[in-house]
Parts: sequence; C-alpha cells; structure tokens
Amino acid sequence: MASNVTAEEQNPEQEEHLAVCPICYDTIKPGDLETLTCGHKYHYDCILATFKGSPVTYENKSRECPYCRVQSDYISLRPGSLPFKNIHREYEELKGKNIKIQTLDKYLVKSRCKAILRTGANKGSQCSRSIAENGYCKIHLKKPVATYMYFSV
Repeated sequence: MASNVTAEEQNPEQEEHLAVCPICYDTIKPGDLETLTCGHKYHYDCILATFKGSPVTYENKSRECPYCRVQSDYISLRPGSLPFKNIHREYEELKGKNIKIQTLDKYLVKSRCKAILRTGANKGSQCSRSIAENGYCKIHLKKPVATYMYFSV
C-alpha cells in the first residue's frame, strides 16, 4: 500500500539539512542555521543583517521575524561576532561599559585577526583575515587598533 508520508516526515533530521533561507533562498547548512521563536529558519548572517537593519522604535521591535512578524527572542551569539544591542542577550552584560578589547577575546575566533572592525557592513565583527603576527593580520599591524570599545546603553 502506498504511503503519503513525505521523505522529511520519515527522517526529521533531514529537514534541517534541506531548509532554505527565505531571505537569500540558499540552502541552510546545519552550522549556519538560526531558528527563531516562531519556528522559521534562516541563515545566521541573513537574520543578523535583517535584525541590524530593522528600525528600532521599541526595544524588541528589532527582533521581529521578517516572514510572520512575530516577536523573536534574542538570537545566539556566534564566534567572531560581538554582541549587538537588542539582538544578542550577551550585550546586556556589556551595556554602558567602556571595555578593554583584550577582555572581548572570549567572543573571538582564535585563528583569525583579533581586530574589531569599526566601520563598514561588518562593523562590530572580527576581522576575517588570518594572523600575520601578534594576533593581527598584515593590514591591522600597520593601522592603529582601538584599545577600548564602548557599548551604548
């Protein structure tokens, strides 16, 4: 007798591998998956960029699911990224403080340059280049690197 059960229903673990990001329409690999409170699945970078670009009229408005507009909880913080206000729960412990860059090492990927980008589309993220010496890439060895970072209230 023929069954009407789909392949995803037979193997629910495969559903995670087959998920398509509704922002960029690419397949989501397991390490890039971010599932919101409503259950919608996105690439971590896609939903982070969406949340960062959302107008903040209320504190939690920046965490609305772009598909169904349901309020989402904070998203997880990935290595190589500093916490963002109203997006990551970890921001609360840093809020209103002038933090020495060396104390932020726990958020950084050890094999990459430890400079925090201050401008551009990746502002607030770790430099993605490989280390040349003293923990920095060739470019950030030449440029002055900030020693403190302020996290606004």
